[in-house]
Amino acid sequence: MSPLARPPRRVLILAAAPAQLLDIAGPAEILTQANRLGGGGLYHLACHIVPEPGSPATTAGLALGSTIEVSDLEAWPTLDTLIVAGGEERAAAAASQSSATSRAAWRAGRGGSSGSAPARSS
Repeated sequence: MSPLARPPRRVLILAAAPAQLLDIAGPAEILTQANRLGGGGLYHLACHIVPEPGSPATTAGLALGSTIEVSDLEAWPTLDTLIVAGGEERAAAAASQSSATSRAAWRAGRGGSSGSAPARSS
């Protein structure tokens, strides 16, 4: 490995259902294109959807599955970046759904959110 080479940065997109599709797809597409333009290997991207019983994964009603299971996420030695779909309120909801997602949130080297969650009707 050359001095400039480094292992891919591990990036997790965490979304609590129902999430806006663009809040998940937007960051995923940006990182995918960065990998393509950078010759590959810059980012290892995964997405975990925290389900809500009786609710689709997205506000558009589309089913969307996780690309990583909680057990696999816990096995990652590091988490470089955490992106939470839907803003801070959704981050709290997603992280509180399980101790594994909460631990992932706390061990991330850096984090951010994409978009904002729509107001829920009661």
